[in-house]
Amino acid sequence: MNLVITISRRFGTGASLIAQELSEKLGVPVYDKAYIEHELDGDSYATEAEVIKGLAEHPCIILGRCASEILKDQPNVFNVYVCADKEDRIERIMKKESLSHDEAKEMLEKNDAERADYYYENTGKVWGDVNNYHMILDTTKLVTCEAGDIIQAGKFSVEFIHANHSIADAVSFAVKCPVGVVVHTGDFKIDPTPIKGKIMDLTRLGQLGKEGVLAMLADSTNVERPGHTRSERAVGASFDELFKGCKERIIVTTFASNVDRIQQIINVAARYGRKVAVTGRSMENSMRVATELGYTEIPQGILVDINHIKSLPREKICIITTGSQGEAMSALFRIAFSTHKQVDIQAGDRVIISASAIPGNENAVNNIINELYRKKAEVVSENAGALHVSGHACQDELKIIHALVRPKFFIPVHGEQRHLQTHARVAQEM
Repeated sequence: MNLVITISRRFGTGASLIAQELSEKLGVPVYDKAYIEHELDGDSYATEAEVIKGLAEHPCIILGRCASEILKDQPNVFNVYVCADKEDRIERIMKKESLSHDEAKEMLEKNDAERADYYYENTGKVWGDVNNYHMILDTTKLVTCEAGDIIQAGKFSVEFIHANHSIADAVSFAVKCPVGVVVHTGDFKIDPTPIKGKIMDLTRLGQLGKEGVLAMLADSTNVERPGHTRSERAVGASFDELFKGCKERIIVTTFASNVDRIQQIINVAARYGRKVAVTGRSMENSMRVATELGYTEIPQGILVDINHIKSLPREKICIITTGSQGEAMSALFRIAFSTHKQVDIQAGDRVIISASAIPGNENAVNNIINELYRKKAEVVSENAGALHVSGHACQDELKIIHALVRPKFFIPVHGEQRHLQTHARVAQEM
């Protein structure tokens, strides 16, 4: 069954970021007001409801526009409502828009009123009624934590332990309660040469193991793979070989959440004198936030607006784009099928796919690759070399964690059934 998620939200709740993260995790596109109105401007649809029903024929996430009500009779739709405390939302708007408290409050109340009116006019129902949704998500108390922090909640405490993964600031958890300590690795690998930051805090895990751990939950994704997962730096060396001596335009697609991968693309582009243009909403947002927070360092003058690339020589252009999972209407999809406003594929373009297809997305990815070939582009995927490395530990890394933590009980998590059972067997054999 094709899952469609609708997200209704109050202004300032962070729902758009939640949608983007879900999109990355599930490998499905996000459609919002701007996209729906753009589709309505064409000749294919007469109403927004028709647009939304058309989008819901495939897995996706739809933000707002009464989608929960329009699709209420479809069994494959999951409706979410995102809310938060008013003062909490005002504070977020103040920080994001650089507004005073009164200005942010006015903006919030105006947007909330407009959304409530729109919902009632189109559905006859009260906006935000919990009975209209499958899940209510309250984002009020979002606490920023860092590795090394310990958060107390009644008789429970949660310690954040530095880990390596394909996202920034990955952590494992040590949860302490009256009956003992539970360690959850989260998604992780042991990267000996991370792009940014330090190696996973194995010392702390070892200390917890000596003190005594009641249970451990551990990532099982790559348990069937022997040895160790390659370092993220291996991808940088592959990029260098593909950029060196290339006289054509280069287009690279990868996960927008992998800021270390994006940094390596920028580094190699700068090394060979290429300007970098970015396309795809999640990629643009990810780079903006990563740069603001200091996770990405962009050499001065290297970024150019996607609208200006046609004025540059082909050998001086690198485009970083979304669409590594074949998402319908992602930037790479639109580029491949000649519907992107700024970028059209030209014969000889080198398209680098720096990602593995998430299970279930293989056909969508192949669809884009075939179209790129039809347009005489050169497509380079991970099969051609180390263009992608996993963010998950292989079997020998998992054994290291088991040896350090030494839990009394073990619960394999994050994987298909065969992964969970294989991991259980590995743990029993140690």
